[in-house]
Amino acid sequence: MQGMSEAGAKSNPRLPFSRSAQGIALIYLILSVCWILLSDAFFLRFATTPRELTLIQTFKGWFFVTVTAVIVYFLVRSSLKKVRESEQQLAHQRSEVDLIIRNLPGMLYRAKASDRYPIEYASNGAERLAGRPLSQFEDKGVSLLDLVEEEDRDELLHKLERAKEYGTTFHAIHRIKRPNGGIRHVLHDGRFQKGEAGAEAWLEGLLTDITAEIESLQSLRDSEERLRAVIERSSDAIYIFQGDQFVLANPRFLEMYGYSADEFYTPGFNFLQMVAPEDRELVQRLQGEFEKTTSVPTSVTVFCLRKDGTRIQVEGSISVVDWDGKPAILAILRDVTQTRKMEKLMSESQRLESVGRLAGGVAHDFNNLLTSVTGNAELAEYKAENGQDVHEELREIRKIVGIASSLTHRLLTFSRQQPTEAKPVSLNDLMSDIVILVQRLIGPNIRLEMDLAENIGNVMADGAEMEQVLINLAVNARDAMARSGGALTIRTREVTLTEETTTLSTIKLKPGHYVLLQVEDTGEGMTTAVRERIFEPFFTTKDQDHGTGFGLATVYGIVSQAGGGIHVESIVNEGSVFTIYLPSLEPEAVAKGIPENESGILDSEVSVLLVDDDETVRKMLVKSMSAYGIHSEAASDGETAISALEKRESPVDLVITDVMMPGMNGMELARHLLDAYPKTKIILMSGYTSDVADEILLADPRVTFLGKPVGPKRLTQQIREILTS
Repeated sequence: MQGMSEAGAKSNPRLPFSRSAQGIALIYLILSVCWILLSDAFFLRFATTPRELTLIQTFKGWFFVTVTAVIVYFLVRSSLKKVRESEQQLAHQRSEVDLIIRNLPGMLYRAKASDRYPIEYASNGAERLAGRPLSQFEDKGVSLLDLVEEEDRDELLHKLERAKEYGTTFHAIHRIKRPNGGIRHVLHDGRFQKGEAGAEAWLEGLLTDITAEIESLQSLRDSEERLRAVIERSSDAIYIFQGDQFVLANPRFLEMYGYSADEFYTPGFNFLQMVAPEDRELVQRLQGEFEKTTSVPTSVTVFCLRKDGTRIQVEGSISVVDWDGKPAILAILRDVTQTRKMEKLMSESQRLESVGRLAGGVAHDFNNLLTSVTGNAELAEYKAENGQDVHEELREIRKIVGIASSLTHRLLTFSRQQPTEAKPVSLNDLMSDIVILVQRLIGPNIRLEMDLAENIGNVMADGAEMEQVLINLAVNARDAMARSGGALTIRTREVTLTEETTTLSTIKLKPGHYVLLQVEDTGEGMTTAVRERIFEPFFTTKDQDHGTGFGLATVYGIVSQAGGGIHVESIVNEGSVFTIYLPSLEPEAVAKGIPENESGILDSEVSVLLVDDDETVRKMLVKSMSAYGIHSEAASDGETAISALEKRESPVDLVITDVMMPGMNGMELARHLLDAYPKTKIILMSGYTSDVADEILLADPRVTFLGKPVGPKRLTQQIREILTS
């Protein structure tokens, strides 16, 4: 309001004019004095008579009046022009001030510094802010306290009194109430002005509407509360890690790891103690990368340790966020331990389902094979009694046994449970080995066609997993052709993918050489909607009793893990084609085996101890080794073998032992012999590789694994290689 008083003073038109009048009077006085003094001194020299003196005085008077009138005219005219210019300038300034006051975002006011502070002046903003017409303020019928919400008055009065007492400005945030009941939030700035001597002081202030800001702030607080509630109640573990400590951890995170909040928030808490040893290097590397960059969120899957030492598998997303102006690591994690167990169970269930179907077909094949063995054995016996040659029958029996051995080996391999082991694999060999199982799996009403290209490269994969891929695709094809039968074609090719062709696969592949495995059926085909979801876990179009929805998801996972891709084409009522691309390995030299001794007889005498609980196997193997010139002893169990070795004067060169035996099993016997007889070598025999789960034992160069069934020639060749290496 002081500014308003100054503007009023500048608008008084008499002030510049009074300054001009004083100047004119001063100029007139100076001219008069100069004229009187100078004119008398000049003209009196020419006056010789009184008449001449009178005429001179008269001339002086009129001349002075005329000259001063002209001067005064021009001076007054100049002064009036300045007055008009000043008035115009003041009017312009006044209009600018009025415009500023009218457009102020709030309400400018002046009030008496008395009880309730009656308002004497209010700007146009009063109508917008207080919701009252300006006429109420002009009539001086509204006080400042009338505007303030009753609950906020005491606090405002306290600030007003302090500002009045100490002569300072005051700042307050409070609410004002409109006549219609509406509430506005205002920022109140003001100060007291002292009046002239004897005059009453007054209060000047500005009320700025900050309702939108307050509501936005409240909305932000509400959002923060909702976000906090979501974080607190989330089923996922959420934490923020900054520097060397946790700054936020929700209850699920604390529950998942078994720590208390006090332990987590302690500065210097070593979060690596929550990570399994094998994954700590990965976590440290990720942390270092995130500290250097604001990279996009990264998905991770690691094993962690709860406070009690329990292992859990965790997957989630890690990213960098701003926390109090500094970068911090945000992690959203989920305990997938049970999920992974369930997925494994579902996968095994699907595998066992296939094994069950295969077992029926294998049993049928075995009946045929046993029929052939029995027939050839009886025929050989008859020929021998009559002095005829029996080699043909014996060769046929050996061939049939080989087929039976391959059949059982493929079935056991497919149903085994052991870690995956990626190594160079020939898809052609794999397909050829498993063709019998596939034929038995799909049934007699479906024709199996093999179209295997020659000279294709190897792929880096787990052989058993690739067999599972083929079995799962064969099951899928069989179900698609269950009603009317059809043809299942398995083909292999070696192809080269370019930038244009790599987009064919479901996952992006790099250009290069690939081995193609294609499984084509002439079944019912799929719609586009079904084809887009076939690789989703638990998705199936079969009823609950005939499908788990995990077969094709397993195929997709195995192919992806091998660095490949899979492309699906399907036409309803015509069939489907699954095309798998696996990176082709560079050609490698084929290692040449040790040439067999033509006679099969070892060059020198060796001592061998055979340990097997099956009497028929013991007898057959002892006879086989004896026929090939190998001296051997036999024991029916581990304890008997140890006793026999202790009675010998010198240790045997080689111990051949079955793995699965009652009492002391083969692995326990092997460990004992390695300690007691360091120079003795050992062969562990079993028909199932998972029986030998001791990787440390197998890593010993003195130990060799030999899979059953085993014939004389293969056994003696293995003995030769071991004892001559």
